[in-house]
Amino acid sequence: QLEYKHLLLSRNSLYEGVPATLRALREEGWQLAIATNKLEMFTRPLLERFLGDVGFACVRCRDSQPQAKPDPAMVHDILAQLRLTPAQALFVGDTLVDVATARAAGVKMVGVSYGYHLGEDARELGADHLIDGFVDLLPLARRLAPRSS
Repeated sequence: QLEYKHLLLSRNSLYEGVPATLRALREEGWQLAIATNKLEMFTRPLLERFLGDVGFACVRCRDSQPQAKPDPAMVHDILAQLRLTPAQALFVGDTLVDVATARAAGVKMVGVSYGYHLGEDARELGADHLIDGFVDLLPLARRLAPRSS
């Protein structure tokens, strides 16, 4: 596990625009959360290294939940903690499991055309929206759920 953790930290990087987009969403009043099937011992160091200044309101990992994604329990738990309804949430992901999780939880799914698994067929797989770059998330979020000033 220590070797995997070292490889995870040394061989990963963020896609362009991720930190700035997440910070902008937070500044506009969005509550940010993570639902991952990674174990917490791997997730926390990644967050600290790459997104330590973003300020996630909630992080749920596979070992903190009875069921892994695509079971919707992880998302439902996050929504309850943040006092949100499924209609107020956007789920951003790059895997088929993410699409299935969003569908099961009843939240809008934003697929990315790059990343781990999805690619161009994200809409065919059930994503409500598709973005080609993470910076595209900010205008999409504004359009889907405008914030009052």
